[in-house]
Amino acid sequence: MKLLRDYRIFFLALLTLLVHSCQKENNTNIHTDAQDDTVEGKTIVLGNELSIPYTTENMQTAFDNLLFNLKSKSKKSALAKTFKVEKEIEVVPSHYYYRFLPKDSLEHEMITQDTILQVSNVPLHYEIKEEGDFYDDPELEGDENPSALSYLYAVVPYNYEVPGNVHKERLDNFYFAPEMDDKEAMEEGEIEVKLPRNKTTRDILTVDESGEVFEYLELEALKLTNNLEADELAILRFYLPNDSTATTYSYAEAAQLGYEQRDLIIDLTSVETMLEQEALAGRRGWTPSGRITVYEDVVNKTVGVMAAEVKVRKWGLVVIRRARTDRNGNFRT
Repeated sequence: MKLLRDYRIFFLALLTLLVHSCQKENNTNIHTDAQDDTVEGKTIVLGNELSIPYTTENMQTAFDNLLFNLKSKSKKSALAKTFKVEKEIEVVPSHYYYRFLPKDSLEHEMITQDTILQVSNVPLHYEIKEEGDFYDDPELEGDENPSALSYLYAVVPYNYEVPGNVHKERLDNFYFAPEMDDKEAMEEGEIEVKLPRNKTTRDILTVDESGEVFEYLELEALKLTNNLEADELAILRFYLPNDSTATTYSYAEAAQLGYEQRDLIIDLTSVETMLEQEALAGRRGWTPSGRITVYEDVVNKTVGVMAAEVKVRKWGLVVIRRARTDRNGNFRT
């Protein structure tokens, strides 16, 4: 099972719509109405660069911090009793982040039709400040025309051979833990997505077959980049750095003392409490669902969009679920 942190849902039809999903909801019903007053040709405006927790460098630091925490501050936690690493585990990339620049329409079609690459023409490492119809990259001349060739961005599994003849550059290396959910069967219209399990994942699973440690690892990575959410911060308890009193603090108390998330040490027993509350609330078996609609002025009513592709991207980066809408525009993954 997986905590539901910052998943973004992408709808791909005749137009592209981006919706930020409500997190930690069991069934997130999203109704998106594309009205006929949409401004055609509006440029997408980017905001700040994201502080991404899933870089291999940050995930290695998070893993090292977690191991140290298990042997010191949180040595009485349940995880400390079960997760005992006998050898060094290195965090290596499970995915590479590429930027492609096709030279012609043939290369563009080859890349955009690749179901593994799942490319986006908008940089994935920036927040979107204003939605629009196309992105005008300031580093590339000519793409202000919506039909022109532009950069394409993709988070690619480490074991996938990217097209060798297309101009590309690697922007970053990521490590994503596997989605350890207990889903038994795919929903109607759902498209299977296979995420790779690299050496790091295999090494960790030899120590913890359930994969529960991935929850703790991800929390630490989010904390290091100041990305823990308000509801998580409300439950978790923290130790202060260089404090030998073993006193725990709420985040509000620590913040009043001038500390940021990245400065603190998570009390892992409070993580256990949070996971128990998640399970009791039924929030850990998240199934994104909803309906995509458009207003059809010919019949003067809102109708469902059939066969639109829905992509769920973790942190807006890697596609973890896909589905197509039915004849009424409904989807479920």
